[in-house]
Amino acid sequence: MWRKRRNSEDETFGRTKRVQVVDEEQKKELVSMDAYYEARKQRESISKTILVVEDDELMGQFIMQALQDEASYQTLIATDAFRALSIVRNIKPSLFLLDYLLPKMNGIELYDRLHSAAGLEDVPTIFISAVPPIKQLEKRHIYYMEKPFELDEFLQKIKELLAEEIA
Repeated sequence: MWRKRRNSEDETFGRTKRVQVVDEEQKKELVSMDAYYEARKQRESISKTILVVEDDELMGQFIMQALQDEASYQTLIATDAFRALSIVRNIKPSLFLLDYLLPKMNGIELYDRLHSAAGLEDVPTIFISAVPPIKQLEKRHIYYMEKPFELDEFLQKIKELLAEEIA
């Protein structure tokens, strides 16, 4: 309709606005639906386990804290490759975050061993390293980030890889 309202602070230039009236019961339902979807989002995030293999304890703690605070992922940390191999005997992570320069075994060797294990072949991986072995990573089609990295970009890539895992 094209009527001009009179005695109104809101000039509509000849248009009558359609306003949807929401009663208290509908408001409660909308709020509970928002809570439902937020809880569902939290459950989906928390059900994802990320194995961080990082020998620098401060860096490992930083990554673990960021993943728990910013994205609510469950995070396990291993300070060397052998501890990581021990962890995956009992738990199947949704994602591996691997440093390249690890004691006793480098990240590429660990990646090869993890992905040759039954049930872990398709677990996505991100390498995080100050000196990534770019040719080896590209040959294996592995995503990598150089330290120091941008936290928002890091979290976004994790979200993308975990979403692909579901699809």
